Amino acid sequence: MVSCFRKASLAFGIGIGIVSVACAHSITGATDGGRVQTGTWGGEHVAMTVTAGGAHLEFDCASGDINQPLTLDSERRMAMDGVFVREHGGPVRDGETADRRPARYSGRINGNTMTLGITLIDSNENIGTFTLNYGAEPAVRKCL
Repeated sequence: MVSCFRKASLAFGIGIGIVSVACAHSITGATDGGRVQTGTWGGEHVAMTVTAGGAHLEFDCASGDINQPLTLDSERRMAMDGVFVREHGGPVRDGETADRRPARYSGRINGNTMTLGITLIDSNENIGTFTLNYGAEPAVRKCL
């Protein structure tokens, strides 16, 4: 009887330990699959909504999309291709085509903080580097 109680206690303790590690790991920005944590990442001039299939970004006068899972390597770095769309103030004119450009999104996660750089692939133009925090309120001021 005592050995059954000890086995049950040990199994319960191991289960709690596994749940604790899993929860702590998911809070730091990656899941067990090596993916960026889904949800909202916010920073100055940038908002990123991460889903299982990719991400949508909003900037002051631009937007972007990544249509693939945001995976991390063993050093918690990421690099994936997507699109970057420049926007402008005022109305969109009839027949106006969006300035959609192929872009490379690359960065790193450290704890709940993501550093994200964006480079246009066709011109090698560096759009900038942004710092985002998981769950933080984004500070985006859309151009009018």
